[in-house]
Amino acid sequence: MNMKKSVTVLFLLFLFSLSLSLAQHKEKSVEMTPLLTWEMFDSETGVDDTPLLGLKLGFNFSKHLEGEFVYSLGTINSDSFQIINEDVRYLDADEDDDIAHWSANFVFNFKPIKEKFIPYAEGGMGRLRIKRTYNVWSDNPGTGATEYVGRWIDSQSSPSYLFGGGFRYYFKKRFAFRLEVAGVQYHHDVTGLTFDGSNDEYYFTTTDSNLFNIKTSLGFSILFGGKE
Repeated sequence: MNMKKSVTVLFLLFLFSLSLSLAQHKEKSVEMTPLLTWEMFDSETGVDDTPLLGLKLGFNFSKHLEGEFVYSLGTINSDSFQIINEDVRYLDADEDDDIAHWSANFVFNFKPIKEKFIPYAEGGMGRLRIKRTYNVWSDNPGTGATEYVGRWIDSQSSPSYLFGGGFRYYFKKRFAFRLEVAGVQYHHDVTGLTFDGSNDEYYFTTTDSNLFNIKTSLGFSILFGGKE
């Protein structure tokens, strides 16, 4: 088990060690949480760690059990690299990555700590999409000329499985901050654009890997309705 998975599992074990009762969260209430996420991608994807903006919409079936839908978006701009082909021309490539991730999760709320802190565990499934756009230029050192070669786009969407946990801090009756850590398991094929000098063409290299991201999110929750 790698370091990312170990941290996530230990965090979950801490949450499950807490006893079960609940005071703050209201049954039949709706929870809306704008959030900022920092997602650390598995190194095999070739995608840089990035911030994502997202929104959670949840419904509390009871004081303990909640269902949530989460959607997050982010963009990584201009990750540049060079390739040298057989003609000793430098091929400059700029990679832009668009990330979209949604999931449907179940949340289990634990006993409040000092009334204002409510820890929780969560798990669910969804889809993770990575759209890669490559713009490639050719530079001939002999002439100093730079020529635009073209654009290559690959978009891949994969099923994802999420598990993690966190806590809410209620600073008002219906307003809370949320902090959580979660792991995301998914399958992805594409790792990057490669130049084949023998055929003078570009192609996407592929893997057949189950990958693992870890993400940390900070949100601001508002609760609507619910039984008193």
